[in-house]
Amino acid sequence: MATGINRQANNIYQLLESLLQWSRAQMNKIPFAPGMLNLEDAVIQAVVVFKPACEKKGINIIHNVSHDINIFADANMLDTILRNLISNAVKFTNKKGSITITATEMIRFVEISVSDTGIGMSKEDIQNALDVSKHHTTPGTNQERGTGLGLIIIKDFIEKHNGRLTFSSKVGQGTTIKVLLPKDKYF
Repeated sequence: MATGINRQANNIYQLLESLLQWSRAQMNKIPFAPGMLNLEDAVIQAVVVFKPACEKKGINIIHNVSHDINIFADANMLDTILRNLISNAVKFTNKKGSITITATEMIRFVEISVSDTGIGMSKEDIQNALDVSKHHTTPGTNQERGTGLGLIIIKDFIEKHNGRLTFSSKVGQGTTIKVLLPKDKYF
């Protein structure tokens, strides 16, 4: 019973944190201070947070991000973007699945890709997940709970960087989410 109460309290806390973060972003209360950042360092920092959850589910998480790749981004927003993407991938990947994080340099942008072998999403699920007027949350493969705001928040953060968020998903086969962020301040 205590475990259930603790889980519910953590879910409520997570929801409040997400609501506050989204609210601050909507009111432009989150400072936007982009600078040059090493992408591999940021990815490693985010991956470390999810190692215990991956180990618990037997998920293999791989990152193929070259140390040479730098981007022009706000460090806190980039951390939020990466953590939300990885959190979703862990949540919706079955036991013994895999998650791969890659980065590809383009002319003016870097494309960050987070791919999983999870349960996938329908086109309708993707639209609902990005629509603030709909409360859309789906339990994970281990009944993990989310707030339904993660993708909405990161979409706002990505757009603040003049970037773009795209999805590729098939139900039962996994999801790939790609984020374009600028390589330097002259975008």
